[in-house]
Amino acid sequence: MSDKFPRIAHLPSSPGATPDDVRMERWGKFLGYPVVLMEKMDGANVCLTNEQVFARSHSGPATGRQFNELKAYHANVRHLIPEGYSIFAEWCYAVHSIEYVGDEFPRLFIIGARHDERGTWTDWQYLYQWAGRLNCAVAPLMQVGVFDTGDELRDRVIYYASTRSHWGPRVEGVVVRPLQAFDNEFFATLVGKHVNAEFKAGEKLSASDPLWQPGKLPVTGVLPV
Repeated sequence: MSDKFPRIAHLPSSPGATPDDVRMERWGKFLGYPVVLMEKMDGANVCLTNEQVFARSHSGPATGRQFNELKAYHANVRHLIPEGYSIFAEWCYAVHSIEYVGDEFPRLFIIGARHDERGTWTDWQYLYQWAGRLNCAVAPLMQVGVFDTGDELRDRVIYYASTRSHWGPRVEGVVVRPLQAFDNEFFATLVGKHVNAEFKAGEKLSASDPLWQPGKLPVTGVLPV
């Protein structure tokens, strides 16, 4: 049975952590083996299974007008998701704190795939197969590398956090995860995020707020509704 996306702890370098956030104290869990640095997209966290579309909570299906297009898309691709898999993504239909731009901006970015029965997260490369199957995108890749020291990894994370987004003038932050598959029980120590200080999740508009704006640029051939 699918369960919600685990909470991601803030990396030691992250300036955007709030007092109630979980923060990692050390970089050690990311050192000595291949890790992925990916852009943290400023969207709504969603989960797609072969039966349902969930938002952050799995207490019921996603509600709110910003998910209508996603649910129509899901109706066309749900048969491509095997039973027992949860595909997690950022749904960037609405403008939150960052307004993305681009002629063919893909609103749906896969960030992880979990085999729920086995309790394992697939390797990073497999996400591209999922994206090809579902006709969507993977969160932008910044770097794959092996880091020997925490200072080396910290410097790379801070560098990428200060660059332009793939789809706009700034990034929300950076997520670090293993390149290879890993067990769900180790998610809390193997996945971390760096969130820029100017990004304030608490200032996002609610999905029911009339000021919540849909993405201004339509998807071209990405979400077959």
